[in-house]
Amino acid sequence: MQNSLIIDAIKGKPIPRTPIWIMRQAGRYLPQYRELRGKVTLLEAFHSPEIAAELTLQPVELLGVDAAIIYSDILLIPEALGMSLDYIPGKGPVFEKPLRSEPNIERLRINSDFEEKLSFVAESISSVKAKLDDSKPLIGFTGSPWTLAVYMIEGESSKSFVNAKTFIYKEPDLFKELLELLTEAVTRSLNLQIDAGADLVQLFDSWAGLLNPQQFSDISLASMKEVIKNLDGSVPVIVFAKGAAHSLDVLADIGADCLGIDWGTSLSKSKNIVDNRVALQGNLDPVVLLSDPETVREETIRVLEAYG
Repeated sequence: MQNSLIIDAIKGKPIPRTPIWIMRQAGRYLPQYRELRGKVTLLEAFHSPEIAAELTLQPVELLGVDAAIIYSDILLIPEALGMSLDYIPGKGPVFEKPLRSEPNIERLRINSDFEEKLSFVAESISSVKAKLDDSKPLIGFTGSPWTLAVYMIEGESSKSFVNAKTFIYKEPDLFKELLELLTEAVTRSLNLQIDAGADLVQLFDSWAGLLNPQQFSDISLASMKEVIKNLDGSVPVIVFAKGAAHSLDVLADIGADCLGIDWGTSLSKSKNIVDNRVALQGNLDPVVLLSDPETVREETIRVLEAYG
């Protein structure tokens, strides 16, 4: 891909301005999104390449952001592994049978048809690429193995994820087995997306902050490093480990090309820590977007100046 601000920025090339994309840029704030989503369930939208492609392209066309991110969900991987998934309005994603016992984990398998079960994601990507401006890359993504494990064990979103954290101590062998399974699944899913046309990919380690520094190193960081090592290698990789500022130095060496920095982390200190080993993105508090335009502008400038 040529003339992409984001990819050039990640590669450290000179760019005329700082590029932008928004993590949830396809969403309910858009009337066009609400109109289309009102006709189908969330799961139906994810599974329909036509609808997913349209929802992916909407913010690119309406906002003029510098990249598209495929309209999908990290929990489609557990679904492809055999877990029954539903999205309940007002509650979010729910797994019918959380993985809190050996029989439930034993039933999960990565079979030869794993990619086929996620083929709708590949089709969505191909459809978007056929319509997307050549200068704007398409971002593919998955959750990290640890973050997927958290949801699969807990069964639904939680403030503390006590069941998931307890499982590490109570069932270390089963947890290791699950993490290895998810590491392979995440790798294969990302390679599927790259083969379909994704120009860069991101690993969302949304629940990195649940782990202490040693656990993060042993569990999440190690599995993400294994994923990156086994990727196609033809596109840049972004890692966003929320709440893992304590491990930025080692995160910069796991093979990623760019690290996402959450809003609670000092961007200037992060820049000094990674010392040009990787590019950085993010750092704007999402809640700022709920304020007035002038405040959004001021906070954006503050973030840009913090990077220098």
